[in-house]
Amino acid sequence: MLMTSNVETMTLDEIFSDLRTVNVVARARLAGPRRLDTKLLASRLRNSQYGGDLTNARSVTLRFPLHSTVVKVYESGSMVVVGARSASSARSTLRAVARRIQRVLRDVRGLEGFRVVHTVWSFKMRRAIDRVRTYERLCERFFPSYEPEINTALTVPLEDLRVKACLHKRSGAVFGVKRDRDAYLALQLIAPLLVYVGE
Repeated sequence: MLMTSNVETMTLDEIFSDLRTVNVVARARLAGPRRLDTKLLASRLRNSQYGGDLTNARSVTLRFPLHSTVVKVYESGSMVVVGARSASSARSTLRAVARRIQRVLRDVRGLEGFRVVHTVWSFKMRRAIDRVRTYERLCERFFPSYEPEINTALTVPLEDLRVKACLHKRSGAVFGVKRDRDAYLALQLIAPLLVYVGE
């Protein structure tokens, strides 16, 4: 038996649970020198790896396995942290990396320009959704994609919010969130179009 949600009688709390931030991507700059010796940093810092990316930017990658966090430090002095659970955790991780770099490069004067680039939010469904029927309903308002042979997630780009929602049978995630309220707005837009599998 299939049932569709009724947005007038169901609140977000009745449809979704455990909505929380699972990944924060943030960046900042090291105050001081215009160019960092990334090879020297890679040789002196623990859990680090020297490398270049597709744009030929030389960088050092530092891994923090305990927190599942990765920090990339570019020779331009910019740093990016991925995998933090909150903005405060991202900031403290970048500060810790800046202090470690200061011990190697004395002319580094700390951290500046911290900002959160975007976050990823996860959530659980209180009831299982029928992804095929939900896909058909979502097509009425959005441009979702669903290819179960390749990926079991139903993907819904929400252009106005500049975020993307991925829906599994009992869980999901919202990617590219710049403001916390955008995660809630995304779920408010999707909720009326969900189709549930009867228990």
